[in-house]
Amino acid sequence: MFLKTRKSKINIRLGLALKLSLAIGTIVGILIITSVISILEFRRMSTYVSDQIADNITSINLSAELGVKVDEYNLKLLYAVGRADELKQLDFNPLEILEECSPMMESISQMRYAKADSLLVSYEDYLSTSLQMDSIIVNDFVDTRDWYFTVLQPKYNNFRQDLDELNLRIYDNLKVNSIGFDESIYRSIMPSIISVFAAIVLCLLLQFYITSYYVIPLGRMLREMENYMHNSLPYSNNFEGDDELKQLNANIADIIDENISLKNRIKNRES
Repeated sequence: MFLKTRKSKINIRLGLALKLSLAIGTIVGILIITSVISILEFRRMSTYVSDQIADNITSINLSAELGVKVDEYNLKLLYAVGRADELKQLDFNPLEILEECSPMMESISQMRYAKADSLLVSYEDYLSTSLQMDSIIVNDFVDTRDWYFTVLQPKYNNFRQDLDELNLRIYDNLKVNSIGFDESIYRSIMPSIISVFAAIVLCLLLQFYITSYYVIPLGRMLREMENYMHNSLPYSNNFEGDDELKQLNANIADIIDENISLKNRIKNRES
């Protein structure tokens, strides 16, 4: 009893519908899995690169705003130098630039660029030197214009040079991230391309399987039946397999054998 049960479990037959369902289900499963992988990869890469690009744009806007603030401040100093003979003190508060630029400099100091540190140093050097302007104006022994162009202006030029180099680094990084964004799109669609290619191959294999194991045998069965019906030839088609087609082929053979036997009995009776 145990052996029969075990043998029946081992000899499980896969029917035609189940075979086709498994084949189509495999193709659908591959397409679903690769599509999910493609979507997740695209979201991951696009989020990462988008954050990098957003950080680059924020850095560009921040450095541009800093440059505008320092330029305005430097123009005010230059205007004060031109009126040094009339002024005994500055008509604006130089410490205002500290309040305006300090948050920007803190953000720039956190940037992952080599020139950010250099910019921070040149900015502090320029600012600390510019804060001497108030005492320079009231000092009769110091030529204010000469001090501005020989002492302060070079420090301002250093600041502007470092700021331009930082902007160049940011733009280069933005360009790299933009290229990386394009590459991430191609990388994210690669699983889809592979899945489509795999689906095409599997469909071709499925077509070959159906043609070889079902369409061609059915054609042989039809030809054998036509040979019997029109030429009275015996049905001699053999079918390999263990599904419904083999059973159908055996049933057709049995029916034709019974039909032949019936015809022979009728002939014997008539004779």
